[in-house]
Amino acid sequence: MGAIVHRNRALPVLVVLLLAFLAAPVIADVIYLKDGRKFTGKVVSESSTEVKFKSVGGVLTFKRKDVEKIEKGLTKNDEYEARRKKIASDDIAGLLELARWCEEQKLVAKKKKVYRELTKKVPNHPQVRRAMGQIYRDGKWVKKPKDWEPPTPRPGERKEAGGASVCLPKGWKVEASAMTFRATGPDPYAFTPVLTVTFSGPIEDPKTSFPEKEGWAKPAEASAAGLSGFRSRRTLPGEGGVERAEMLVILSGADHGMTVRLLTLVFEEGRCEAAVKVVLDSLKIKAPPADYTNEHYKYCLNLPKGEDWSHKESKSHDLTIEHTAGEALDYGSLSIYTGDEGEEMQDVQNSVNALVEILKETGDINERGKITLGGVEAEFVDATFLGGGVPLRQRLAWLTHRKRVVLFVFTQHEFGAKRTDEAWDILVKSFRFID
Repeated sequence: MGAIVHRNRALPVLVVLLLAFLAAPVIADVIYLKDGRKFTGKVVSESSTEVKFKSVGGVLTFKRKDVEKIEKGLTKNDEYEARRKKIASDDIAGLLELARWCEEQKLVAKKKKVYRELTKKVPNHPQVRRAMGQIYRDGKWVKKPKDWEPPTPRPGERKEAGGASVCLPKGWKVEASAMTFRATGPDPYAFTPVLTVTFSGPIEDPKTSFPEKEGWAKPAEASAAGLSGFRSRRTLPGEGGVERAEMLVILSGADHGMTVRLLTLVFEEGRCEAAVKVVLDSLKIKAPPADYTNEHYKYCLNLPKGEDWSHKESKSHDLTIEHTAGEALDYGSLSIYTGDEGEEMQDVQNSVNALVEILKETGDINERGKITLGGVEAEFVDATFLGGGVPLRQRLAWLTHRKRVVLFVFTQHEFGAKRTDEAWDILVKSFRFID
């Protein structure tokens, strides 16, 4: 019984030794014997007569004549030393990459060694300190509290300038001048992100405002405010290998232009880009007084100006805007049908469905997609058909907003007639809700 107990006690010890060996950071040597067996571990010593080999069970001794071959492998520690020798002492980016590799390889002691070296060279390098689990508070680096993460920018106080307004990130310190807001964010990594918003008049060609090397600028917009333009980003070098990211957005509309610039740390740009989104999503342009306001359905728009234009509101509060046909046959008519929640709303929706089906059956669909009306996405159909032998163009746009449906039906003579095309643009661009 005693012998059995002894073996049972020894078994856990062997398991622990095996697990410890497997967990050790070793890319091992392999020894192949002539009888077909092979062992993985580390060569301890070699001579002309024998090979001592450290494996899971301890140090094994093989006669040289029994060994077929030995494949030498680097340990992870050996690989670390090889990598370190290739990195110059002032190569901050290289040392950071080495620290990341150590973390992937679970070389904890080596990773700490690299970070200690880095903090001596660049004491306030934010990415190094972040990787070490530290944040910057009250002028010094401290251990990051458990479960703490830097806050994602969210909408804060609304600020107005030049007939426009935006929400700046909550908790950011804001400085304002006549047409510019400068917001500085929280400082968890010893570098404060800076967001600058500048309003202006219309910008003739926003894309030309970007440096030539940034000609790859991508389209951008603040659709609710009717502004569009381009955005770009670039990496800026900083002291001590601290790279910074600059994001730039330049937008323009009929009456306003806006430039948004964000400067932050490269490794923080994903989080801080939300500050740019806060600004773009919250942008509001103070609209000039409208020519017509429908108080019942809470919308307004501007009316086309000039001879032969008229408008009238029916008892059901639907609106018709019409241009009388002259010799040029530039007749145009816009009817706006609106329905509140319930049966009235369903009637308008039924009209939408019926009109679309009629155009499918009797006309040619030129375009079907989406447009924006009053900052709200609307379904859109453009078609041509014959009415009384006369070629007509009809555009339908409809949307649902705050439990009411709105339908635009615009009909005109002569496909592409200039005066009625201009009227469509005026009506669509000026339409907005007032609730």
